[in-house]
Amino acid sequence: YTVAFAGRSRYSIEEYCQDKCDSNANGLDADGTSTSNGDIEIDTKSKGQNNTSSAPAPASLLNASSKKPQLCCVGGRKGVIKVIDTVQQSLIFTLTGHSHELYDLKSHPTNQWLLLSASNDESVRLWNLKVPTCIAIFAGHQGHREAVLSIDWHPLGGYFVSSGMDGEIKLWSMKEERLQQAIKDSFKTTHDASTVSFANVTARAEKNKSVLPKSAALSNFRTGTYQIPIFSTSKLHTDYVDCVQFCGDLVLSKSTSNVISLWKPLFSKDLQVATDESTSDNSGSNAAVTTREKGGSFVHL
Repeated sequence: YTVAFAGRSRYSIEEYCQDKCDSNANGLDADGTSTSNGDIEIDTKSKGQNNTSSAPAPASLLNASSKKPQLCCVGGRKGVIKVIDTVQQSLIFTLTGHSHELYDLKSHPTNQWLLLSASNDESVRLWNLKVPTCIAIFAGHQGHREAVLSIDWHPLGGYFVSSGMDGEIKLWSMKEERLQQAIKDSFKTTHDASTVSFANVTARAEKNKSVLPKSAALSNFRTGTYQIPIFSTSKLHTDYVDCVQFCGDLVLSKSTSNVISLWKPLFSKDLQVATDESTSDNSGSNAAVTTREKGGSFVHL
């Protein structure tokens, strides 16, 4: 249902092709197994079976930039995030935790190893792809009451916005001290075997520290739960909100009733629940200011 690019491959296309060429010249594959010819072999997996296709290495690949391409993250009906190395063209690990299908994935704008996922299980999860870990779950008391359909990061990465089938739009802060510490700790720990399933872990992968091998020790890292957004409103739309996106500090949202709204959240120091009464805009502009609900007001542009 959704795809996003995040993190980085273990090595560049140039390094991978050179390694393949060197290995095949010696009659060995990258993992030490024998090959039948000097062509590069790309392993693909389908329904638990290993299928191998051979193709000569293009000269252009050997002269490619050494910058490592991003990982491809995909999610769908089973609620599992599959992380694919685009250089090796193979699945390297999966992230489990969501109990229902996934609707959206978004990578962090300034930290390439952080990934957000939105699910039909009414939650948003934050993942670390460098040391595969679920850092945080955004759900609960003041979270979404139905499926979360769309998520997006603020351009600076300090906030993210979510929307769903409950018709609500919520803003969540990444600046909370406990969450910032959890992100730092997640890079220091090993993976949690209950949330990560490794596939195709080769000898080359074990040498590289960007993804840990199956033999890594169990983690003592604990996933945190965050139940209170800094902003929440159901006043913008009357139906499912299936798309939401930051435009600078503004938010663009769209509902299934074919209404698109551009608006700006206004924050106050007091984040307590307020009344639903509306106030008028005394500036004389066409924008309408709505009294804050569950932590903020907004200007509808």
